Parts: sequence; C-alpha cells; structure tokens
Amino acid sequence: MSNYMKKPAIIFALFALFVFVGCASDSVLSTTSTSISLENVRSDVNLGETVFFEEGAVIDVDVTASRGSVDITITNEAGLIIYNMPQLGDASHRFQIGAGGYHTIRIVGDSHTGQVRLSW
Repeated sequence: MSNYMKKPAIIFALFALFVFVGCASDSVLSTTSTSISLENVRSDVNLGETVFFEEGAVIDVDVTASRGSVDITITNEAGLIIYNMPQLGDASHRFQIGAGGYHTIRIVGDSHTGQVRLSW
C-alpha cells in the first residue's frame, strides 16, 4: 500500500479511537470476596459477577444516583431470579439468600452517575 493510501487508514483509525474514548464511561469497579462496589460517571454499564453465597447469607444493596438509574438482579444456579430491583435511584435494601450456591449478580445502568454497593 502506498503512503498516500495509508494516510486515510491512519486518520480513520485515530478518529475511531477518539470516538470510542470520547464515549467511554468513567466507571471504577472494586470487588472483594464480600462486596462489589461500582462508581459511575455518566455511564451505561452492564456488569455480571458470579458469587457463591452460603444459605441464609444477608446481602445489603446501597445505590446512589445523581443521574440515571440502575437495575440489579440476582439469579440462582437454575437461572431463577431471586432478587429483582429495576430502575433504582437512591435506595437501600437488605435481603436474605434462601438456598446457598452460585448466584449471578447483574448490574445494568442507564446513564447512571452515582454509586452501587453490594455487601454480604
């Protein structure tokens, strides 16, 4: 390929990188064996984590939102939803896991600015 043909390809690649970085969210995720913490700035987020919970585990959910909302669902090993909280803004919830095992926590944010914390 001639140098003349390489210039448009390089310019397009730089443009695509600029658009991607310009639209990327500013999210910080922190996970430990007993918690998930997510801080978002103007973010659409779709996060899934699989966690093992003992039977009777208590989960605290705290959400703050200065903009947008988040949906949080937890499904058990069989794929059944055991916890579903759609369009959370500022909210705190506590619930208990019935049967122990592996569960999937899904956090979906819609232009969310704020924090999401789950601890157990």
